[in-house]
Amino acid sequence: MPDELLTSISKLLISPIDLTTFRSICDSWRAATPGLRFPPLLMFPFDSHQMTLEFYNLCDKTRITLHLPEAHNKVICGSSHGYLSLMDETGAVSLLNPFTKFLIELPPVDERIASTLFKEVTKQNGLWMIRSALDLVLTPLTKSKLTEVFFKDIILLSPSKFDGDDFVAIGMLGCSDEIAFCKKGDQTWTILDTKLSCNIISIACYRDKIYVIDFVGEMSMCHISSNATATLLPNMTAPPNTRRWNLVASKEELFLVAHTVNFNIDGNAVVLDYPTVVYQADFTTEEPSWCKVESIGSELTLFVSRCSGSNFLGKNISGCDGDSVYFSDVLYYTGEEEKEIHSIEVVHLLDGSIEDIETCHGQFQHSDVVSWFRPNLLRMKE
Repeated sequence: MPDELLTSISKLLISPIDLTTFRSICDSWRAATPGLRFPPLLMFPFDSHQMTLEFYNLCDKTRITLHLPEAHNKVICGSSHGYLSLMDETGAVSLLNPFTKFLIELPPVDERIASTLFKEVTKQNGLWMIRSALDLVLTPLTKSKLTEVFFKDIILLSPSKFDGDDFVAIGMLGCSDEIAFCKKGDQTWTILDTKLSCNIISIACYRDKIYVIDFVGEMSMCHISSNATATLLPNMTAPPNTRRWNLVASKEELFLVAHTVNFNIDGNAVVLDYPTVVYQADFTTEEPSWCKVESIGSELTLFVSRCSGSNFLGKNISGCDGDSVYFSDVLYYTGEEEKEIHSIEVVHLLDGSIEDIETCHGQFQHSDVVSWFRPNLLRMKE
């Protein structure tokens, strides 16, 4: 079949599953689909009993269900550039592409990582144990608690080179002011002191550097190399009267998405309001700082969730409004009963209006993380 015809056919396929099948036929069909760009998918919590993972496609309002036996007895501790990071109760860590099923092992959690945590954990008989702060008793660290203690998120550096020979994984620990990273072929994680003093809550890669923000809004910039370093950024401390900070990076820009807290009087009642605010990093001066922006442009859309690795800036995304922030779930409920159907919260920046979009999926527990996911069909080399 002529290459031009193959390319034309591939452009008509918008489902990652259909494109995965198309690319698996032979090398010439795979070569006809270079530089694939998929619409963002909403990733629902992994069902460990059914071993299924569900996605919601914003473009055509359809649901995708994948069977993932590779994730049996594991928890998802983040997603970044088309790869899920997985961990089990022994501390084994891996990356899985849920569409191509390509799996690569990362170094396991070890005592060095455990020593950086604000909680006391130790390994006994192959399983991790955590000491209770109340009665000081050691109890097994269950799967549901793994991401709270060890890797809360793992992001991937240089994702455009996944079809090349190198990659770097950066882990945000659940209760630590340090980060861990590993390069391809490493047998252990390298620990890096971020110079922050509280739990890290968001992390982003921008121009080959790692930016992290902690629980009190302080910022640090980390350079991942053979001689890894970290530098505090006092001028980039989160602006006052803001909360729930999320870093979002693209090749060109670094954003901070946050919420302010407003108190309004309604009769005898005090009503809280949490408008979304967006700041853009200004690196034109000697000391970088945040500048508040009222608009990011009609072509751009910010996608934000509690999973930092899934945050991203999209351009001309079909089915999504520009100059808006798409949160993976509703952030605040205003006294009304929670809906039975899960919803996306969309904030339109120009007028501050908020829109809830139902996803035809049942509501989740608050502890369950619903995040964004961008399929990637390029194969990372082992």
